[in-house]
Amino acid sequence: HIEAADRAGIVHELTSRMATFNEDTPVEIYAERIAEEYYFYRANSILAKASNAIYNRDKNLLISAIDELRNESGVDNKQFDLGISDSIGEFKETINNLQNRIIKSGIEKFDDVTVLGGFERQTLSIIAARPSMGKTALVLQIAFNASMRGYKVLFYSLEMSKVSLIARKACGKIGISWTAIKSGNISKENIEKLSEAADEIEKYHSSLIIIDKTVNTMNIEKDVKAYKPDLVVIDHIRLLTDEGDNENLRLGYISAKLKEIAKENNCHVMVAAQLNRMVETRADKLPQLSDLRESGQIEENADVVLMLHRRDYYELVSNNDSTTQLDVLVRKNRDGIAGGAIKLQFDMNRQYIC
Repeated sequence: HIEAADRAGIVHELTSRMATFNEDTPVEIYAERIAEEYYFYRANSILAKASNAIYNRDKNLLISAIDELRNESGVDNKQFDLGISDSIGEFKETINNLQNRIIKSGIEKFDDVTVLGGFERQTLSIIAARPSMGKTALVLQIAFNASMRGYKVLFYSLEMSKVSLIARKACGKIGISWTAIKSGNISKENIEKLSEAADEIEKYHSSLIIIDKTVNTMNIEKDVKAYKPDLVVIDHIRLLTDEGDNENLRLGYISAKLKEIAKENNCHVMVAAQLNRMVETRADKLPQLSDLRESGQIEENADVVLMLHRRDYYELVSNNDSTTQLDVLVRKNRDGIAGGAIKLQFDMNRQYIC
């Protein structure tokens, strides 16, 4: 058995298991362990190949690796197939349909956060920031961009009314503020432009459904099953009305339930979250995962956590230009690289990010 293990290149793996054997152990048991250890040794090598294929977006190499793993000898393949054949089939189908698997935000730099170039179905992302950083502007733009690409989008606006959201988008198109309009400070020409902008929104974003009533995760689950959206956006998580013994448990339940909704309904769920005031106590003001209010379970359940930061907001520098830099900090990225930052431009007058 030692010679067989040596030929297989798994002496270390086998000897680490031999402590459980004794001199009366039948040779068949050794043979079984050699076969088992060799299988997992080969599986590890094949999975490394698959991981490399995913990183390089090489679909053919990935499919080859999956087939190689499935056909690998060393254990009872029939028994192995009974357990995972359905999953393998589903996985191969996913690979062959990767483009439909991804929901693109329409902001190229933002999509590049993920290995696949967009936000994956059946996953949960968190967009977190302090107030006035631009999180509503960002998630709203993503919702509009996705709907214009033909995706069906459910947008839960728990802080602003439907009219305010549409107004923000329409005003952004012509570069005037909704506040100015409400105060009556608008010309007849701009009223006409605003009307045209509203018509354009209606024409190109018919697949966007905005819900501005009070909801909990049970309501969201029912809506998702009824509308079958590709993307669900919630602004923001603390305003969902689910109950809990304390805020930590409540938000943990909510984030877990939203992840479950994403997985069971083949959609992506994107949630805005507000950071606590600890950000302001640091010299650099850069948000960290610990700044998520009651963050433990939210962070654990999320596949991607992105945090927004604007230096100009804290530096209090007078700037006549309405455009400022918006940094998107990648604090968690389950299937990609975390720790980096994306630099976007945020036109506050037009509420437009690129």
